[in-house]
Amino acid sequence: MAFRAKFVARNGYRRSASPVTPSSGKLQAIAGFPNFGITCSFVALFVILSCVLSRGGTDPQASAPTFRTSTEVVSVPVVVKDRHGNHVYGLAKKDFSIFEDGHEVEIRSFESVSEQPASALSARAPAKLQMPLQQAIGSAPIILFFDQLNTPANEQSEVRRRLALWYQSQQTLAAPTCVILYTGSALRILQQPTLEAAKIRAAIENIPTTVNSQGAGATGELPLPAGANENFPNWNGDGPLRTLGRLNYFWHRAMSGADTESALIYAGRLFAAWPDEKALIWVSAGTTTKVWTAPLQAAQVKLYALNVHTLIPYKFIASFTTPDTTYEYETAVNGQLLQNMRDAAQETGGELCNNSLEPQSCVQKALEDATDHYLLSYETHSRASQPEWREIRVKVNRPGVTVFARSGVRIAPNLRTEEKKREQIAAALASPVDLPGLRLELQPVPPHQPGQELILSLLMRSDANHPGVWNTGGMDFTVAGVVLSGSDVVQRFGEDVHGPLPRKTISDLDTSGLTWTRKIAAPHDPAVVRLVVRDNATGRIGSVTRSLP
Repeated sequence: MAFRAKFVARNGYRRSASPVTPSSGKLQAIAGFPNFGITCSFVALFVILSCVLSRGGTDPQASAPTFRTSTEVVSVPVVVKDRHGNHVYGLAKKDFSIFEDGHEVEIRSFESVSEQPASALSARAPAKLQMPLQQAIGSAPIILFFDQLNTPANEQSEVRRRLALWYQSQQTLAAPTCVILYTGSALRILQQPTLEAAKIRAAIENIPTTVNSQGAGATGELPLPAGANENFPNWNGDGPLRTLGRLNYFWHRAMSGADTESALIYAGRLFAAWPDEKALIWVSAGTTTKVWTAPLQAAQVKLYALNVHTLIPYKFIASFTTPDTTYEYETAVNGQLLQNMRDAAQETGGELCNNSLEPQSCVQKALEDATDHYLLSYETHSRASQPEWREIRVKVNRPGVTVFARSGVRIAPNLRTEEKKREQIAAALASPVDLPGLRLELQPVPPHQPGQELILSLLMRSDANHPGVWNTGGMDFTVAGVVLSGSDVVQRFGEDVHGPLPRKTISDLDTSGLTWTRKIAAPHDPAVVRLVVRDNATGRIGSVTRSLP
């Protein structure tokens, strides 16, 4: 059985005369709007993700020559740090070089995104980030990914305890944060993206320690064979653990590495509709096999690997050896786990976090990188009719610095603006994550009689963290929705809304928000509705999912 994520989008058009009425004035929806069809299937065991990227070569027939050349602008966020781990400021365009597939390319644009004065060359990052930082909101969601499959049980609980204490000390968060739990047999969203620290703390505290029928409750690493009642070093000599076959154990560890890789990829794909970078905090002891990161890079996911073994007393570490012979385990096993985590982080532009006694430092590092970086872009060309992968490398002409940037980019055939919009909305409809780019409030459905239509009422507001879908130039947004009964789509709907707005109407919207309404047929079986709103002026996107009465 597999945990499979799939969506199919069918793009059509039909006419609509449904009006959208703000608090003042009346706007007619434009005639054509996309008709999205979405099929979602979520089955719990392990993740198998179908990805357009592949490890091998391409099919010669699928990559037949074409005379059409497409041009794409590639944006590359770059973080530069000195030998002490401090951000390096004050660099100029001339200090950077970008190479694509080994060939240097011209840097088209250069921007310094920084909280520090441009004149500063290097500054030590503050021990504690001041909340909130406007630049982090909406641009770099934090995904807390708790990997229980590859983490011993006591280390799970210790890292969770320390993280929960830190979130307890926070008021609001600098970036929308969600909590995902991976147990090897399930991938669960424990908390949707939120700026409320209390919700994140509660989700972390409610994570149970892994227990399974094979007796691996003391490790949480994987389903060990029968007889592995505990996986701690035995202080009084050999115990049940020593009876296990070493090769059999590590064969299972290798198999679980592929499952973990797929889970990480799927967690990143949940945010595929988010237009900017995402930071995924991988809380784990690592995998014995290398993680394939190309899909994560394509989805603009930066991986921050939090190594739970670091600085935690050895008595918490699972081992096949007694305390007098731990060298073999630490060098042969932990060394490889650590290297695989470091490689995965660096390939995505993230970083390995080696301070498990202060796990919040990994979250702070991701937030600081989101607000202190350089943004470079270059043009690339392709004649391929299918997406292709390009290796990229960024160099900085400054001694003693370390460069953090993703190592590859997916080049897709040139898509028109409308096609990109449909892809983004389709990805948002297919994801169970409520994307927090816009402030959306789905109002309670009014009482109704059996067989009557339901009235959906979606309130769109603006605040310091979420701009509205209106501005001085008017409004231009798209609403798309699906009604799901189980995994089946029973209804789909949507419309584009745009037009100018009087100044008085804009003022009213800033105060009371805009309400979008829609009548839908009452489903016969229990169902949920998922609504996606895209601000076509900025590309920001938000979504909300609710059960229907």
